[in-house]
Amino acid sequence: MKTKTRKMVEGALIAALYIVVNYIQEIILPSTSSMPIQVRLAEILCILCVFSSSAIYGVTLGCMIANIINIGVLPLDIVFGTIATLISAIFAYKLRNIRLFSLPILSSLMPVIINGIIISLEFQLFYLPEGFHFSSFFLFFGEIAVGEFISCVILGLPFYKLIERLNIFKKNLS
Repeated sequence: MKTKTRKMVEGALIAALYIVVNYIQEIILPSTSSMPIQVRLAEILCILCVFSSSAIYGVTLGCMIANIINIGVLPLDIVFGTIATLISAIFAYKLRNIRLFSLPILSSLMPVIINGIIISLEFQLFYLPEGFHFSSFFLFFGEIAVGEFISCVILGLPFYKLIERLNIFKKNLS
């Protein structure tokens, strides 16, 4: 299979997996992927950006579609959540070779930081009648970062080790 076609298929598979994992989570534990403190299990897939650039498109598309079909997601979060995922996936990919204790810790922290900043700003600027305040910004940031930390670092790094051990992405990928 040609490299371009393979990357498109990989991205589509990652997007589909993101959507399915998020959908199943919403069926089993309603609203846990769209509440202020959310642990969206599909965000574990962000660590795949360490293995392949096609994961950037996969997790971004998966996030966008999951947000569209998720009833609990605010309309602007479809846009800002998708942008935050795209930016964090790009940074995760760019930082993929920096390892701490042989783990891509910086890559796994990108969704925590980027989503925390962008989604907190979204809430501050569009949903609070009193507008931007540092205290509520940091409160929102903390709530978002906790959920992302659980998904992307606590669960994402063991998932990374599993994918690395299974050698899934090692053959002919960027």
